[in-house]
Amino acid sequence: MMTVWLSLAAAVFLAGLVHICAPAFPAALAAACVHALLVPVLLRKQPRYVLLPMTAGLALRGGAAVFDGFTSLLSNMSIDTGGYFMFAKGLVDGVKYTGFFGGKYGRMLSWLFAWCGTTKAMAVYINILFGLTSIWFLYKCLDKIKAPRRLRILLLWALALFPYSVYYSSVLLREAMVGTFAAAALYCALCWMEDRQARWVLLCAGSLLAASAFHAGALFLIIGFALFFTFYSHQKGRLTVGRKSLCVLAAVLAGLALLALLFPGVFLEIFSGRMNLRGVLYTFNMHDGGSAYLTWLNAENLWDVIRYSPLKLFYFLFAPLPWDWRGLKDAASFLIDSLSYLCCYWVILKNTPRSGYKWFLLPMLLGLLVTLLAYGLGAWTAGAAIRHRNKFFPLLLILVALAKAPAGPENAGKQTEGEKSE
Repeated sequence: MMTVWLSLAAAVFLAGLVHICAPAFPAALAAACVHALLVPVLLRKQPRYVLLPMTAGLALRGGAAVFDGFTSLLSNMSIDTGGYFMFAKGLVDGVKYTGFFGGKYGRMLSWLFAWCGTTKAMAVYINILFGLTSIWFLYKCLDKIKAPRRLRILLLWALALFPYSVYYSSVLLREAMVGTFAAAALYCALCWMEDRQARWVLLCAGSLLAASAFHAGALFLIIGFALFFTFYSHQKGRLTVGRKSLCVLAAVLAGLALLALLFPGVFLEIFSGRMNLRGVLYTFNMHDGGSAYLTWLNAENLWDVIRYSPLKLFYFLFAPLPWDWRGLKDAASFLIDSLSYLCCYWVILKNTPRSGYKWFLLPMLLGLLVTLLAYGLGAWTAGAAIRHRNKFFPLLLILVALAKAPAGPENAGKQTEGEKSE
């Protein structure tokens, strides 16, 4: 995938030069189309069971983007897509556009528009490549743990074809970016578990910070990774608690807290105005929107927030639930999306006690649970729940594979010959 991204950087650079010389020519669109045709060639050395779902995923996402380019039907499904575009275009045109969309993603789009022209083509294509990269990181994790070939094929095709993953990586939204960086962090942690090289810790931290830069809620994932890196013992092959590990954990969390406080505009921007009891209660009690759930719920104090948190989390994970359906669209969302997550969590909870990666899974599940709870407390509609939980769908599929892995990192390689015979 490194070759794919380096060639994309070259394509963006050339598109910008063409745009400067001939502003009327759709250089960004042409560069995106040519690069998309080259991607299968650049990935040709990947195993066939990887290349096919990645190519299909690229074709689906590209087709969805082309369809949206002619109809705008996909973009109109979320007000955020238009908001990010207007904010970025406004910065380029010198028009001040205030609002919720002035985050890192909106500013990144403005830089891209300033270089290539204010067209969505290249920006959407970058999102498509992030979606493709999440499939690649899923494959790398599956390969790292020597997952059974049938499970690899199933999970790779699931991520490549999952309708909401296709949608969110083919419009101007940041879900694909957050999901890819989260999957990259998990891959780095698996690599560290195998060879203990410090570079994997740094790469993991960088991936998590990148994810949280695009959406601050992803910052809570650091809890699980911090617990794993400080308490996992390579000698014993399990989590161990000692004075030294507790000191290391305290130092890591203090450093991350200091970093977030020194650069709140980078990592805590979305929490602006919410980091107090009034802001928490205001967000918790929001009920507007056609797909709003728990409209009868009203928290009056911090204890109410704590008491109702499990219920908010449950709805966030599986909404729209049958008793809230407004028609066939909600029923389809439940059958396609909610049941998929329900199956994933069931497989993880059922198999984790017997998994060879149990001591890796436990802190990661805790970090994911805290992260999802943070998102759940701030979400109140089924649409928002579907969108935000999709950020972590690639990571969730990796956890499914880890739960199903009977062999731990010390003897996973013994499965290799058996996998080749399938």
